[in-house]
Amino acid sequence: MNTGMERRDGGGPDPCTVSCGWCGAANRRDESGLCARCGGPLPLVPGEGPGPEPPPAPRLIPEDYVRRVRYTRNPWTIAGILITVILIWSIVFPLLGIGLWIYGLKRAKRRLQPLIYGTSVKGRILNVLQDTSRTRGGRHPWKLAVEYETPKGPYVAEITVWDAVHAKRPPGEPVWVLYDAESPDLCSVWPPMA
Repeated sequence: MNTGMERRDGGGPDPCTVSCGWCGAANRRDESGLCARCGGPLPLVPGEGPGPEPPPAPRLIPEDYVRRVRYTRNPWTIAGILITVILIWSIVFPLLGIGLWIYGLKRAKRRLQPLIYGTSVKGRILNVLQDTSRTRGGRHPWKLAVEYETPKGPYVAEITVWDAVHAKRPPGEPVWVLYDAESPDLCSVWPPMA
């Protein structure tokens, strides 16, 4: 199966192709810094550094990404909506459904908070390891350990990515990190990696 990311010579993922962290579309990074589908900024290919600094807060992020984080790719929100709608005739189950729905939206807010309002700082990749405990479509994700400094001290975050291109990121490579000033452990890399 050709995902559009394999090299034409059959040698694995094309190092110039990255998946958009906003919508998941495969893009040639050497052609544009923006996703052809959603227009969001793309991460640089491994070894090219952090790229341009994130825009000042509040940042505009693709609406489709916000919708996916809040609803279509949020299992808590989906379960809450389904339980509430299907079992509306009951008294207890809709309350459970609404509780799950609210919990899912709170988790989504915590994920979106640093991307929209977070403080930007240059961090660095400590290591990249494959997580064999999870599988999707016969593939395992990669975990990037990212270290960054805050006024409250240094933090290390673990970012999960599915695009095998990111496995080639060398230790020490700089990346932009956005973190929440109130809770520095809430963070995201900029632009997000798929």
